[in-house]
Amino acid sequence: MQSEWQKRYDQVRTITPSKQIRIRTTPSPERPMKLKFAQSPVQALYTTSTKATVILPLQNEQKYTMPETRQGCRSIELSNNLGIVMGGHSHRESLEFNFIDLQNGQWLQKQQFQDWEFLKYRMKESNTKLGSHFSINYDAEEQTLYCFGGERIQGVRRQSNTLSKIQNHQLQQFIINGIPPRRNHTSTLMDNQLIVIGGFEDMNTKPNYFGDIHSINLNTMKSTPLQKQFMKNGLAYHQVISVQKKNQYFEEKENGIYLFGGKDQEDIFNSDLIQIVIGNQFQVNVVQTAGQQPKARRNFSMNYDQNSQCIIIFGGTNDFEIFDDLYTLNIQMDTQTSNLDMIIVHCIKMKS
Repeated sequence: MQSEWQKRYDQVRTITPSKQIRIRTTPSPERPMKLKFAQSPVQALYTTSTKATVILPLQNEQKYTMPETRQGCRSIELSNNLGIVMGGHSHRESLEFNFIDLQNGQWLQKQQFQDWEFLKYRMKESNTKLGSHFSINYDAEEQTLYCFGGERIQGVRRQSNTLSKIQNHQLQQFIINGIPPRRNHTSTLMDNQLIVIGGFEDMNTKPNYFGDIHSINLNTMKSTPLQKQFMKNGLAYHQVISVQKKNQYFEEKENGIYLFGGKDQEDIFNSDLIQIVIGNQFQVNVVQTAGQQPKARRNFSMNYDQNSQCIIIFGGTNDFEIFDDLYTLNIQMDTQTSNLDMIIVHCIKMKS
């Protein structure tokens, strides 16, 4: 028997068979670092098929706490099927922590998360804020959230270089010297480091875009510059994901940080997929792609699905149009040919 939520969901969103995501891995003809984007139409036979499901946060009116409307907030998965939304601002900066069941799209009651409510009250008493437009990462092993930078409203809008660490519902904040304050940057965890990339700082009448890469040691809270200017005119509003996996299906060549999208100081959008390798030798590589590549964009989402070993790109805008498309990019190695596989995806259009 369908739940009430599922009945309502089916009435609002239905993905027809012609708009399913269908996946098949096929070896590319060359060994070089060459990845393939694809959209419909697809003319191929598929050995495996995965249906895309669009989950909307529809509500049971008696069992949820709806987040307040705001911009610049951040969300992340804390554990299996539990997501958190935090930060951001509307007419004021938000101190709320909101939780959602990622499996059924149900917002959850605050009463279920009393420890987080107590943290909110302590932050309010001490006038401690996370701000908005910061980067967020979650260390599942340590069960620790890291929020870096962003923007705070203290009479005027000011960018921050503060690292907020939330562990066991306790908040610690550290000023990170060596990294200028910024917003709309990205960061990702790598071993015991937080890698911070790009962003911008408002400088009077014109923002200053950063093209730098820094590493923050999460034990000492000290920063190390890794690259002063990997993008000539800086970069902000981009997205990154980290792939650090090594087994019989992966080689070190495919590991690294993958960056896509964003725009620079001159309002030029980045359409390249960039691989950043941090190790014995620091590398910034533009990845060659084939097929129908996503248009350059900002304010989109990008994630890495470990099960399919795919980068997933969804939505965003280029300031002229709003995108409702979805792309995937497979970075898995073929064990017999040592070639990169590609993934072929039907485009999903999200219609209201």
